Amino acid sequence: MIGMIEPLVQAARNRRDVLQPIVAYALGVLSTATLAGLAWTAVALGVQRWARPPATLLIVAVICAGLALADAGVRGATPPSIPRQTCSLWFRRFGPLRAWFFWGLDLGLGVTTYRATSLYWAAMLTAILVAPAQLALLISLAYGAGLMSNLVLGSMALRWTGLFGQAGKPSVLFLRPARLASSAILVSWCLALIAISFL
Repeated sequence: MIGMIEPLVQAARNRRDVLQPIVAYALGVLSTATLAGLAWTAVALGVQRWARPPATLLIVAVICAGLALADAGVRGATPPSIPRQTCSLWFRRFGPLRAWFFWGLDLGLGVTTYRATSLYWAAMLTAILVAPAQLALLISLAYGAGLMSNLVLGSMALRWTGLFGQAGKPSVLFLRPARLASSAILVSWCLALIAISFL
């Protein structure tokens, strides 16, 4: 999808040219993030009946520590992910607005495409095993809000830095710092879960 941001950034002549795709993308993301959140809630309601809080917290902490190592690239590891990108052909087949909406639907699910970092998996584990089940939908919607802000901030960064004209894919330039930041967040969350488990 990163290649599809270029027309959004470069070809936009006015705010409407930029806002319509972003709104279409946001509607798609929020639609499937809501569905994912409802699924997380259903699973959480079932799983949390059997979960034991101190042990569950420690299990999630250990998994988050492993995810942090993957995001840091320890021993060549990468975040768990499905090796699939959103379909770039949708832009030609359906037109820009519907393509942005479909990309939002696809990415909002969180599990159908490539994950650059492991934060999604940590959020899902937290929503299902740690947080009160009633908050699972809110956690999923926060993930959706993050996707929307990534599009807006990424588009602005690419526009202002002039990275479109450079060789290689601009997204690769941001991947390593994003994974290191994700790793730091995951380590912090891991330590917080361990501390909470001993309260």
